[in-house]
Amino acid sequence: MKHIFSLLFLILLTFTSIKGQSVVDTIIFKGLKKNKLSYVQKFLKTKKGSPLDTNQIIKEMYFYRNLPSFAHAWCQFDEKDGKATVTYGFDEAFTLIPDINFWISNQQLFYRLGAKEFNLFGQGVILEMAYQNSSRSSFLSGIRIPYLWKKWGVAGSFVTWNSEEPVYWKNNQLQYLYQNNTAEIDVFYDYDFYNHFEIGTNFFTEKYTYLEDEIIEIPTNLDTKKYSLKFGYRYSKLKTHFFNIAGWTNDFQFQYVNLTNGAEPFFIYRNDLMYYKRLKKKGNLAFRFRTGISTNNNSPFAPFVIDNHMGVRGVGNRVNRGTAILTMNMEYRHNFFENDWGAIQGVIFTDFSTCRIPGESFHTLLEKKQFFLHSGLGTRLILKKIYNAVLRIDYGFGVAFKDNHGFVIGLGQYF
Repeated sequence: MKHIFSLLFLILLTFTSIKGQSVVDTIIFKGLKKNKLSYVQKFLKTKKGSPLDTNQIIKEMYFYRNLPSFAHAWCQFDEKDGKATVTYGFDEAFTLIPDINFWISNQQLFYRLGAKEFNLFGQGVILEMAYQNSSRSSFLSGIRIPYLWKKWGVAGSFVTWNSEEPVYWKNNQLQYLYQNNTAEIDVFYDYDFYNHFEIGTNFFTEKYTYLEDEIIEIPTNLDTKKYSLKFGYRYSKLKTHFFNIAGWTNDFQFQYVNLTNGAEPFFIYRNDLMYYKRLKKKGNLAFRFRTGISTNNNSPFAPFVIDNHMGVRGVGNRVNRGTAILTMNMEYRHNFFENDWGAIQGVIFTDFSTCRIPGESFHTLLEKKQFFLHSGLGTRLILKKIYNAVLRIDYGFGVAFKDNHGFVIGLGQYF
């Protein structure tokens, strides 16, 4: 009898709780100018007539903060007589920004100039075009349309890439002209605020042309046509407050590549784990751990590169290649100045990377000759009302194993 009364009490308590819960009666959106209301509403699970769920509303607020469309977002809920008014407020971001990157190493200047719109038509559409000069001219263009149909979106891009790149073979550094023409289309799906899936395919031609006079035992010309299938998954639990970030995210990419000339297909895997922690009001700790593995072909044209623009600041332009890679980046960002429109940060960083020699075992990842360890200082000039408007200037220098050094300048945080 005692258990029966206990059960009846729990049922009554649950019923009373449900009955007493406020219902969403009104949803208000403040601060929307460029962004379309229909676009903003696509992300909401909170609906008129649904029970008030404050945890869900806060999740939605943080999701809005992570969108390029907004510099900041806030929420508020008021209850009266069992009815709730939910308010979402927005500070819209200026989303048409230049794409500018400069990096200087070994007295060579490389640069990238372009523009990127992160919120075309107020619907979150991303459109980009850029020109890059890394000793040769390259052109890049792409479009990304989210939530085209419910939670599904599509993306497409075309790249014409030309660059002079070093290829490493039997302790020799050889110079090649690398040419790549790529057309790609992707389909992506946002399961919820945290889980993002992506599949796609691309068709591309690759050509390597030997630029030196010395006779070598590897191909002086390599011209192939390829197509690939790609799969990506990203899990993100980031909480942003303007330019400050807390939380973590993991980005996994897998690519299967097939060659039309009858050669054996191969795969490429890459994973980026990133973690951010706020330290009081002015500090932000950032950490990235990257791993990558591909089919271990004994070829000088390996897919992974160590480069100061992507992995180790100040190391140089594509200084090593491999069929597996391990990279760690750590930096501390400190806000020396901040007001309503912008901020100035100082940065201390350390970057490390190593890669597997093509055709060799994983033990080569542990060889000192493969190690690149750099540290350095940098600054960030930040405009808070413009998406990703972070002018980044870093100077990196070798602290062990190698003595390369140089500036890396660009827009956006390094990671």
